[in-house]
Amino acid sequence: MNLHNPLPLKPATCHTPPPRVTLHHHLHPLNPTLIPLQSLHQILFAAMASGDQQFPPQKQERQPGKEHVMDPTPQFMNPNYKPADKLRGKVALVTGGDSGIGRAVCYCFAKEGATIAFTYVKGQEEKDAEDTIKIVKEAKTRGAKDPISIPTDLGYDANCKAVVDEVVGKYGRIDVLVNNAAEQYMCRTVEEIDENWLDRVFRTNIYSYFFVTRHALKHMKEGSSIINTTSVNAYKGNATLLDYTSTKGAIVSFIRGLALQLASKNIRVNGVAPGPVWTPLIPSSFHEEKTSKFGSECPMKRAAHPHEIAPSFVFLACDDSSYYTGQVLHPNGGMIVNDVDKSLKPSESRFDSDRSESRKLYKFDVLAISIATEKFCDANKIWQDQNGSMYKGMLQNGQKVAIKKLYGTIHEHIFSELLVKLEHEDLVQLLGYCLEKTASFLVYDFSLCKTLDQFIFDPIMCTLLDWNKRHEMILGVASALLYLHECGPTRIIHVDVRPENILFDENMDPKLSYVESEIYLAINGTDCINVDKICGTMGYMAPEYMVEGCLSPKVDVFGFGLLVLETISGQRNYTHFPMTNENFVQYVWKNWLKGTNSNITDPTIDVDTRMISRFIQIGLLCVQADETDRPTMHEVVGMLRSSSRQDLLLPKNPVSSWIMEEVSDYINATPDDYDPGAVKEFESELSPR
Repeated sequence: MNLHNPLPLKPATCHTPPPRVTLHHHLHPLNPTLIPLQSLHQILFAAMASGDQQFPPQKQERQPGKEHVMDPTPQFMNPNYKPADKLRGKVALVTGGDSGIGRAVCYCFAKEGATIAFTYVKGQEEKDAEDTIKIVKEAKTRGAKDPISIPTDLGYDANCKAVVDEVVGKYGRIDVLVNNAAEQYMCRTVEEIDENWLDRVFRTNIYSYFFVTRHALKHMKEGSSIINTTSVNAYKGNATLLDYTSTKGAIVSFIRGLALQLASKNIRVNGVAPGPVWTPLIPSSFHEEKTSKFGSECPMKRAAHPHEIAPSFVFLACDDSSYYTGQVLHPNGGMIVNDVDKSLKPSESRFDSDRSESRKLYKFDVLAISIATEKFCDANKIWQDQNGSMYKGMLQNGQKVAIKKLYGTIHEHIFSELLVKLEHEDLVQLLGYCLEKTASFLVYDFSLCKTLDQFIFDPIMCTLLDWNKRHEMILGVASALLYLHECGPTRIIHVDVRPENILFDENMDPKLSYVESEIYLAINGTDCINVDKICGTMGYMAPEYMVEGCLSPKVDVFGFGLLVLETISGQRNYTHFPMTNENFVQYVWKNWLKGTNSNITDPTIDVDTRMISRFIQIGLLCVQADETDRPTMHEVVGMLRSSSRQDLLLPKNPVSSWIMEEVSDYINATPDDYDPGAVKEFESELSPR
């Protein structure tokens, strides 16, 4: 595959690897994956059909991904493949030919007698490209010339022309062109895809097809073949690969239109639309859980290996397909792609508006809640803080639940008109609620019973959250807040972004807890409102909200910034540092300026210091005293997805020290340190003016 300027991807979760299946096998020196001598397809199906897990959980941090580090290595060769000299004497150019489908195509073409040239991404795919050269040299037949590999960035016309010129200069012509380069990135909403992101994906996935084709055509004669790799997603859609799916749909139209243009010249233009295929794009695009189950959704209950796709390219490249043009072959494991087929299932989306509209929340009575928790007995209490407590419980139908008890009431319209419509993969999924005069209860699935603060502030539990987990949590919370601010059915301010409101399920996947009071509600077209009563948690409230009652999305940005800094440091934001007589935020800011980030980083985190410095800088930008200096959550998500520090502004002096010091003193005080009158006086000073 071939791409340029790769985006950093969201890190993944850890899961238990599946049991390995022992097979009689032989090994290829450059493809050490087990290759059964008996029926490959039957064994693969038997090994995978026992459950959804297809592959060991794994994650690669950067696209286009590396084939040689995958487990298992994608199989590019089928030992039972019988070549028949179908491409003898032909010259083939394959873009993105170093790994995945491209490598399998190069191998099969070489076995069929073709001379091979392929492109790859310089620096990122050198090892895979070297391996593919060795594979093709071993596979090539007598009469075929030695293969060449060309490092390039295909997103630009001049580079594509240079590739074609090099191939023609070496071999004299091009008989078969395979446009195969691609990149993809997960997105939750279209609002996340900015101009640079979209431009990158379209340049690699569709611009390059135009550029390479228009230059190659000058050197292609009658009987030549152009084959373009599209995807099953072009037909069924994919909500979380919106940019990629759009380019794959464009490729289908490109195939049909170009075929009509070239039919009179007897140059055939066709395509291949694979279903799920085990290639480096998968672990470099998705989190570990999705990677481990990749392919389980198709009728054959497994992903293909590249060698199962390559024969489609051989057929379209050779004279056997002489009456095929404008067509697309579908090696996709049984997925039906006809537009009229009623069984076609749309790609699932956790933020689909129709699904969220139809979702129901159960309203429980207090008796059911009391029975479920055995009258709120201490044995069922999971945790408690100043705002509420969490209990484990069991409903009468046997379902295990986690029940959050909040001190105070919530208006019912919050649930009936708002929360029922919210649906995002990084937001907690509520099962139901119960409202009483003095308390409110939120009912979750029992898996959501651990909170972030139980991990990052505990000297033992903190070791369970490595940097990948913390990185994933930060990205997830940012995406959830962006959804609430800009992408949901109603614009919402959360107001209480803090570790206690980040819940983890049994797979250690983090979720942002829902808003829990009507004060957090819609802005209805204005960016800031003034409130008479403030809600939230002391220590996490933005100064303009705590002092002046000014409520805007920048309040959540402030809370998010504190969350980032706490997650990195493992320290509460109201921690006081007596050695320097500084509050938490001032201490972080000064150490970041000095470059002494080790003073403010949890020692259990093992990660590149440049990445830590970047995330600290983003956190400090979010906690700047003036809300107009803080970025929006849309901008924050963009910063988190980028890997360059050059695109970040320098943070100004963060929130005013006297506010943080007063808050720190207030939170850390014991009952003997103050009298009720002093507390009321302090709280009145912080009331909106």
